[in-house]
Amino acid sequence: MSEAIECMKAMNQARKDARTQRRENTPDLLDQAGVLFTEHNEGAHLVVESHLGYIDFWPGTGRWKTRTLPQHTGFTVTKLLALIKPEFTH
Repeated sequence: MSEAIECMKAMNQARKDARTQRRENTPDLLDQAGVLFTEHNEGAHLVVESHLGYIDFWPGTGRWKTRTLPQHTGFTVTKLLALIKPEFTH
């Protein structure tokens, strides 16, 4: 049983590390693409400016959604960049 617990702890730590890495890397990707944004909550929440208006983006989970109607939602910074900068290819 202890082996299963250690495995679960390792998986949880890997998830935390992945979220941290996404929070650290996403602002650089947005800067490289020339996207304007502001950071909130120590980088846990980004507000992206685009032709669709403001977009709330949470880089830890990769989730984003527009504030406009009809609302666009999705996951990953790559798909967000494809929506707001169609010429972007990663």
